[in-house]
Amino acid sequence: MNDTDPIDLEKYAKEGKKPPKAKRYRIRIDKEHYLVDVPSMTGRELLELAGKTPVDRYSISEKIHGGAPVKIGLDDVADFTKPGVERFRTLPLDQTEGETDQEPIDLEKCAKAGKKPPKAERYRIRIDKVHYVVEVPSMTGRELLELAEKTPVDRYSISEKVHGGAPVKIGLDDVADFTKPGVERFRTLPLDQTEGEAALRREFILPPEDVATLERLGYPWETILVGKAQWLLIHDYPIPAGYKPRVASLAFNLPTLYPDAQIDMVNFNPPLAPTGKQTIRKLTNRELDGKTWQQWSRHRTGENPWRPGIDDLEAHLELVDYWLRRELPDVGEQAA
Repeated sequence: MNDTDPIDLEKYAKEGKKPPKAKRYRIRIDKEHYLVDVPSMTGRELLELAGKTPVDRYSISEKIHGGAPVKIGLDDVADFTKPGVERFRTLPLDQTEGETDQEPIDLEKCAKAGKKPPKAERYRIRIDKVHYVVEVPSMTGRELLELAEKTPVDRYSISEKVHGGAPVKIGLDDVADFTKPGVERFRTLPLDQTEGEAALRREFILPPEDVATLERLGYPWETILVGKAQWLLIHDYPIPAGYKPRVASLAFNLPTLYPDAQIDMVNFNPPLAPTGKQTIRKLTNRELDGKTWQQWSRHRTGENPWRPGIDDLEAHLELVDYWLRRELPDVGEQAA
């Protein structure tokens, strides 16, 4: 190889090679390739290179081959000689902050209104419970899974939900067209729950209303007994922007008299951490099912007590979403 030939990061990552020091590098940001004459750049410089300005309206992450994207701060340095860095992905922050000069086309809204989405510069799509703003009119199943941080992608399937119809599976290389009428949202599914690699436990029976809620939401769930204590585990639950990770398992202790008695608090695994400088209040650790869970000490007040016959799992999940939003009030729009 001529020493003036650029080092292609994507090629080296896919071949499992460490990029050498060189005079030039070929990097990919979103779908575009760029030649640079430096071995590293800050997040700010990468965003400016890609024309994503003002840079504080965007985030950027580096995609490690075979792994999940890792966010790069504006002043963080992306090292092009680091093994495994395949490409970079930008994301407009208006999907979480609600600030935009031109509103994106909302697929879910168009589908429910019976309108065909027009061609546009940006689209607002929903994957599971999280909304994303993208700047392309279509994406492959692989790209949608990577956007939702469902990696490795071959361990997940994804389907598009057409309004009024059944979900239609999208292959990794199949293209989802955002201008197609009726496409409401996308749903992911971990393949281990359908291929028998990890059987979901059902050690006690939930009320039918709660089962209906869980089936509608589409998350894998389990009921387990720890001694006489009843625990509900909900997996692959989307966590709002402003936290890492963006997907976690939830655990709830259901009292013997539930649903007449209340569900209290919430437990997360892996533990949640703010992506910024904020801290989360009133946290303790709890050992459950062979794992360490992060317990959020959050309780109903005397002004907002549990209402038997009215409140249920769905109501408590809404409260959990509220706790997540309230803890980081500057994050803005959260998972819907």
